[in-house]
Amino acid sequence: MSTFRSSRTRRLLAVSALTLAAAGAFPSSVFAQATGNVDVDINLQGGVTILYYYSAVDVNINLTDVVGSLAGCSGSGDVSCSQGPAAAAVTAVPTPAVSPTELVANFNISPPALGFNAASLPLVLQNVWAVRAVGGGANTTVAVAGGAGTTLAGPTAGTSIGLSGFQVQSGAAGPASSIQFPDPGLVNARSGDVRMSLNLTSATQLGMYSTTAGSNTDVNFTLTVTNT
Repeated sequence: MSTFRSSRTRRLLAVSALTLAAAGAFPSSVFAQATGNVDVDINLQGGVTILYYYSAVDVNINLTDVVGSLAGCSGSGDVSCSQGPAAAAVTAVPTPAVSPTELVANFNISPPALGFNAASLPLVLQNVWAVRAVGGGANTTVAVAGGAGTTLAGPTAGTSIGLSGFQVQSGAAGPASSIQFPDPGLVNARSGDVRMSLNLTSATQLGMYSTTAGSNTDVNFTLTVTNT
């Protein structure tokens, strides 16, 4: 076999060698890589405080639930409470100021205490407000104060329910007239309660007890939220 190579063949081999050398000196762009590190800082400005609340709430109170089961009493609602035999005999005498033509024997019954203070009965309005807040300080402050109307007029003249001792509570914060907790942010709102005391001394009739709608006295309490 002849080993003779034409000049054309020698030229092709030379070009191929140059091509391979160039490929080695300049790698394919498919394998090229570049990186750059970037630091982003965000400055939040303009504190935001959002208070969610009910502008009016109606509460039903069943007096049988309030009174409960009293010692020596039977039944529910209209109950019978035996006080046992009278301690001693009482002499019946005419009492002109009461009934001049009858004999009166006064046993002076003295009902025992109910087991709760009807002049200061605690009421908790649970989860009646919520807050979202991002402020300049680390904490959010929620406060409550009695409004212009702290007496609810009853269904008949002379009947009423008094409201007093307003407090707020949210988890372990409170109860107090003002509480603080870490800003909850914008996603997970923090909810809370309003506590008060009811004076049922003059609540002698069933029915609705309320202040006059649309009047200044219709504000029973006010919630205030601030960022500290």
